[in-house]
Amino acid sequence: MKEVFTYCLTIDIVSSTRRLLEESTEVRNRFNIGLSKILPPFLKDYDLEDSIVKFTGDGWNINITQSGKLINLLTFILTFNKLFNERIQSITGIEFKKKWNLRSAISSGSDIKLEINGNSDFVGDSIRRAVRVSSFCDTDDILVDYSIYRDVVRDFNLELKKIDVKGSNKKFEFDIGEQLYSLIEAKFNDLANASIILKHFDDIGHIVEKNKIIEKTIKASSSDQLSDTELNNLDTIAVTLEQVGNRVASKEVYQKLKEKGYSRKLVSWNILMNKVDDFSSAKQVLDEMKQEGIKPNEVTYSTLMNKVDDFSSAKQVLDEMKEEGIKPDEVTFNTLMNKVDDFSSAKQVLDEMKQEGIKPDEVTFNTLMNKVDDFSSAKQVLDEMKQEGIKPNEVTYSTLMNKVGDFSSAKQVLDEMKQEGIKPNEVTFNTLMNKVDDFSSAKQVLDEMKQEGIKPNEVTFNTLMNKVDDFSSTKQVLDEMKQEGIKPDEITYSTLMNQVDDFSSAKQVLDEMKEEGIKPDEITYSTLMNKVDDFSSAKQVLDEMKQEGIKPNEITFNTLMNKVDDFSSAKQVLDEMKQEGIKPNEVTYSTLMNKVDDFSSAKQVLDEMKQEEIKPDLITYSTLFAKDTSGLSIRTIHLWYVQENDFHPSGPIEGLIKNLFNSNQIKDVYYLILHYPHLPISKKILSQNLEKAIENLEQFSKEKYYLEHINYAKGITYHVNSKYEKLNYHLKSIKDSNLGFKKKRDIEKLIELNENYP
Repeated sequence: MKEVFTYCLTIDIVSSTRRLLEESTEVRNRFNIGLSKILPPFLKDYDLEDSIVKFTGDGWNINITQSGKLINLLTFILTFNKLFNERIQSITGIEFKKKWNLRSAISSGSDIKLEINGNSDFVGDSIRRAVRVSSFCDTDDILVDYSIYRDVVRDFNLELKKIDVKGSNKKFEFDIGEQLYSLIEAKFNDLANASIILKHFDDIGHIVEKNKIIEKTIKASSSDQLSDTELNNLDTIAVTLEQVGNRVASKEVYQKLKEKGYSRKLVSWNILMNKVDDFSSAKQVLDEMKQEGIKPNEVTYSTLMNKVDDFSSAKQVLDEMKEEGIKPDEVTFNTLMNKVDDFSSAKQVLDEMKQEGIKPDEVTFNTLMNKVDDFSSAKQVLDEMKQEGIKPNEVTYSTLMNKVGDFSSAKQVLDEMKQEGIKPNEVTFNTLMNKVDDFSSAKQVLDEMKQEGIKPNEVTFNTLMNKVDDFSSTKQVLDEMKQEGIKPDEITYSTLMNQVDDFSSAKQVLDEMKEEGIKPDEITYSTLMNKVDDFSSAKQVLDEMKQEGIKPNEITFNTLMNKVDDFSSAKQVLDEMKQEGIKPNEVTYSTLMNKVDDFSSAKQVLDEMKQEEIKPDLITYSTLFAKDTSGLSIRTIHLWYVQENDFHPSGPIEGLIKNLFNSNQIKDVYYLILHYPHLPISKKILSQNLEKAIENLEQFSKEKYYLEHINYAKGITYHVNSKYEKLNYHLKSIKDSNLGFKKKRDIEKLIELNENYP
């Protein structure tokens, strides 16, 4: 425990409990959710993100410990007081008949700083004094005591509060004094605090006052007698001008400062870079920065790296960083790792990080774990993390849980997490719920979650909703969600819509969604489109979607394409998709491929897909090999598949073998079985007639290249026909062959399985 001098702002929403009791449950819920969302953007804008915030039920207590941010705290509450009703209406979508009134008070004092469950909190004088001061507030008052007044009187207009002490049942306590002051408005006296005052005037729409600051800033920047402090203040204002959209004025001020030999500080350049939306703009900031002779640091390059879309570009940023002689840190490598697509590449980033002498942290290992495909590999990452002396957190275990295949294993992860003394959160329980197979089990997870004192959120109920089988049960989950005070979102209603059987019912869900003030998104409309029976109706859904100002995405167009009957119409959908600037994906091309009848036409679709630099997946190749191959050489098709494609899984060959077998093209069937005897369809065919299977395999024995393949296929044949002694004979003869790692591993397993047979 540590004693700290603290400022406390207490905000009370007047009569909120009484007023909300007069409203419907839905309105109460939406208002409460609005309160949870309204504060953070204001705190960010006024550089108060490091403050300690506690929700009191009817408002908030906000504590800061830096005296330099007292101006920020007062301009924040002036802005918040002015904009509260406008913002809460925007967030909730509710037009309240009466405005909401606030009472706010600010005081200071010595507090004890505590750490409770990993969260900071304050107890002591400042909050007690602020609460007592607030008891003298009238509607929409912002009161401060003398300890605050004396420090801010230069920058704010304050009025002495007239209080009839004799006629009041309240009394002054000695520690708040007998004089309280109403905070009326901010005022601009000089440039010392002009940046934060400028932001305030911009937010509340005081254009005249804002323009006065801009005019004085431009005028001051023309002076030849500016101290270092004044130059820094002017540049801070210039950066704020950029932030509020006055870019011309910002550049004019900075240009004048440059003419005086001033150079913008590194931290300001980094802030500017963080404000831009894309890599190109961020790169321009970096170039301008270098032209100014300012050496970027690791924060600069980590920020720049965060703006790129892929690993290759991120690696170029890292290389440039090193060429500049700037040592990357763990944030840099964590950002880099986040850009890779697979575990192997992520591991290389970790190795490089260690070679650079940079110690990974929990974010590093959580990111690394996220890149693995299975639980076993994720567990190895966890073990390595512990060996490095890095303590896993709730994100680690939630990620680990996500890698298991069933509920039982997920529950074991939860138990291990608790044994480690790590408290699960809503993400943990949402992940656990996702692993169950039925609604009853999901409901048990929800009950356990509540017993742990963890409040479910919209993701919890959306996941629960996904576990039911019919519309009626889904609707019951929605009702329970609302009773819990949790506002459904667009995913909730899209899930609900997915449970209906026809377009008319889906449309009713959409109407209900809009009545709730929830804006549908592209997923909603794609789900709605999925409920229509024909292309014409699907097109009408697309038109309605655009009229709502919702931009369709690749899922929308893939769904639309699925509704057409022929390849030509599907191609038109693809062309329209590209004209809309939407990049097709592997599902798009698999759907397009589904509209053709023969292998050659399907392969043309695949070729176009590759030209678009879209990587085919398992479904793409399964769709391709399900097509008619009449008149084509199966050997040629197979050689093309394994030689010209980096990704050539064996699964899709099953469809081709099945089609050939049904067409009685036995030689082609056994040519493929020779290469893929381990497939279920191959084993099924090989088990039908042992002698015939061996005979069909032997027909390839004249080709020396296939001898090892024949012995492998024969071993599988004898295995599925329970002829174990012959199985071992054939498999042992090729144990040390060049068949490839996977086949050699399968051979070793089969030999070990049947090792009792000579």
